[in-house]
Amino acid sequence: MRQPLVEIRDAAVAYGSKTILAALNLSIQRGLVHAVVGPTGCGKTTLLHLLAGLVPPRIGSLVFSNSAEARSIALIPQDYGLFPWKNVRQNAIMGIEIRHRDAANRRAASMRCDRILEELRIRDLSDRWPSTLSGGQKQRVAIARALAVEPSLLLMDEPFSALDADIREELQDLLRSLPERYGTTPVIVTHDIQEALRVSDKIVLFRPSPKNEAPFRAELIPNLPEKQAETEEILRAALRSARPFVEEGIPDEA
Repeated sequence: MRQPLVEIRDAAVAYGSKTILAALNLSIQRGLVHAVVGPTGCGKTTLLHLLAGLVPPRIGSLVFSNSAEARSIALIPQDYGLFPWKNVRQNAIMGIEIRHRDAANRRAASMRCDRILEELRIRDLSDRWPSTLSGGQKQRVAIARALAVEPSLLLMDEPFSALDADIREELQDLLRSLPERYGTTPVIVTHDIQEALRVSDKIVLFRPSPKNEAPFRAELIPNLPEKQAETEEILRAALRSARPFVEEGIPDEA
């Protein structure tokens, strides 16, 4: 049985007086791909920020399997987060330069970064500027930068939504391979039900919860290959039931 990498226990997150997440209980299991699905404004990006430590829970807690893994987290935002004044390799190696101060560790980490660039088929772009890259190339650079620091948890916010279908499928296959190839546990936010079904082992589904402190509640459901048709209907029904809440103007926190 797989062990949880991190557990969220009875957590709530608020921005000012607005509660975005409440009564949140989730277990992110090591080595599995998790997709986060829900309507606009339900708290998907807030969940990523909570896991990344960017926003603290108002109540409740996050419990990691060990303290080292709590510090080993990478977040890729929707806009890739690349620095336009740095070339591809400089962007990819940034996290290493921040985390590794001594020369020996930095050299080893730099070699690892070059290997990852090669594996992601972008090493030949090392001297290119972000403005000259396609969307798929930018996403590969962002993934390379994240993997270079060997994260236990990789958080990705709508990583493939702006890409052409063929590039999207190629990167989805890459995402599926990350736990085995790099030992990281991905959590991906997506609006695309088919993408969630294609890439994930578990799905975090946000459903309307009118009686809860927050408008939506999150639950974890397995994405079993033999039950994907049933799972797809559950996801579609949940999104249909959320439309009245979205139309009432719940703030688009993400």
